Amino acid sequence: MKRLFILLLACLTLSLNAQEKKENRKEQIESQKIAFFTAELELTPEEAQLFWPVYNQNCKNSDKAHWATVKALKALKKAIKNEKSAEEIAECFEKYKKARDYEYKILSDMPTYEGILSPEKVAKLYIAEDEFRWKLFHQVWKKEHPKKKD
Repeated sequence: MKRLFILLLACLTLSLNAQEKKENRKEQIESQKIAFFTAELELTPEEAQLFWPVYNQNCKNSDKAHWATVKALKALKKAIKNEKSAEEIAECFEKYKKARDYEYKILSDMPTYEGILSPEKVAKLYIAEDEFRWKLFHQVWKKEHPKKKD
């Protein structure tokens, strides 16, 4: 019994440590993103104060809708893989379409940055988002695929 308790405690400790590392990584990425966007958009303190709350809420809503779509797609794939009935597959497909429609609606209904940023800075925002995504991708790729030394 004592060994089981020690094993469970070790597993819990490892799990908490992994969760903590994940949270730290998220915070690091968020800090990098804020610094990158602030520099790329050349945000004034006044613009930043108005911009970040709107941007963060847009991201939160977009992420929620995106993950609902991902979940619905996984359910659809699972239904097909497990050879469910045509009705069950059709039901999963309808849920997937609704999730996609909701995701599109969220994206199209997002509050704009009009009155917060100039049109030029809004354009720079979308470019900065794309550049930041690629920057992150390359960081992860380099970490997971280090060059081998012969």
